[in-house]
Amino acid sequence: MPTFLYIGTDSSGYACMGARKAASVTELSESLEKEEISDYDIFLTKTDTYRGMYTLVGHAELALFCSQFSILSSSRVPLIEVVQLMAFQTKNKTLRTALNEIYDIMEAGYGFTEAFSMYSHIFPANIIYMAIIGEQSGALGEIFENLSEHYESQAELRQKFRSAVIYPAIFSVLMGIVIVFLMFYVMPVFRGILVDMGHELSYGTELIMGVGNILGIVVLALILTSAIVFALVRLYLRSSKSRNSVWFSNFKLNGIFIRHIYRRNLIAKMASALSILLRSGAGLVNAMEVVTPLVENDSVQEKFMYATQDISDGKDIGEAFEQIGIFPASFIKMVIVGDRAAKLDEMIEKAGEIADEEANVAIERIISVIEPALIIVLSLIACIMLLAVMLPIIDLMAAIG
Repeated sequence: MPTFLYIGTDSSGYACMGARKAASVTELSESLEKEEISDYDIFLTKTDTYRGMYTLVGHAELALFCSQFSILSSSRVPLIEVVQLMAFQTKNKTLRTALNEIYDIMEAGYGFTEAFSMYSHIFPANIIYMAIIGEQSGALGEIFENLSEHYESQAELRQKFRSAVIYPAIFSVLMGIVIVFLMFYVMPVFRGILVDMGHELSYGTELIMGVGNILGIVVLALILTSAIVFALVRLYLRSSKSRNSVWFSNFKLNGIFIRHIYRRNLIAKMASALSILLRSGAGLVNAMEVVTPLVENDSVQEKFMYATQDISDGKDIGEAFEQIGIFPASFIKMVIVGDRAAKLDEMIEKAGEIADEEANVAIERIISVIEPALIIVLSLIACIMLLAVMLPIIDLMAAIG
């Protein structure tokens, strides 16, 4: 089934765009009209909306893309030419196809962010929203420079995580193979030899072998379960269900192990966009209204909208930010100081950098614990399995002697 891009106007008068699979243009048109989307245009795309377990464009590629886009867009080259140059330079086939199509759509009369926003299945929502903010504020180069630093940091953290997990993962698989061999071949042979010689295994040996068998079954079950859970979770995170799930949004916001990192990342994104808009001359209320789509969590977004209205009505900025419920006391104090010193953009930017650094530090701490913890657990299991093999051999040697 082919994939189509569309852009139109919804029943509230706002622009809406995206990508969908449909059997034909007629089928998509009927679907859009049922949703009361009017004045739409439809384009055929060679990109695919299905991502499965893998990203179509990785973090390292996004970092390079944003870096190059920042340099070119800051050089006063027309955006349509920037897109053309980027399409020529990129090595990722999906990204190159998308950029070539964006160029064609811009040639048809649409603006950069209008064309860019149709590719939400290729580019993360964060990049799309920030590109819109950058075009509105005239700071597109600065926006993409910040995005480049963000995705470069994310790529480094992901690489550290892979490095921390890959050795224990390989060790676990090899251990699983050894355990299967010991449980179903070696142990029965030892037991059979001793029985044939008229001897029985000692109580200690029987105990260790029993524990070893149980551990073997547990390890094999854990390896299989972990592989299945990992695949299912990754598929879920790549699906539209996770993006539209109220439960998942609340879990990210309040989950014991991830809420600190998630909230700091959310704060960093919002602070970066707010500081750029404020620096470009926008008022705080207008800046918060523009930044609202960046708040991808529905419950936080609703509170953010209430805070925007409160500030518009003259409420103290500190109280308004505090009622959102995700900002730490240090962030609110910096916002209050910045507001009183007429340097709100600088203080919000600094507070956002602190939040981003705190999130990265928290992730690195978790990563630093994963590898030694896994190695210790696997080493203990290996020791027990080694004893389960060695003790029957000792019993056998004693029987022969």
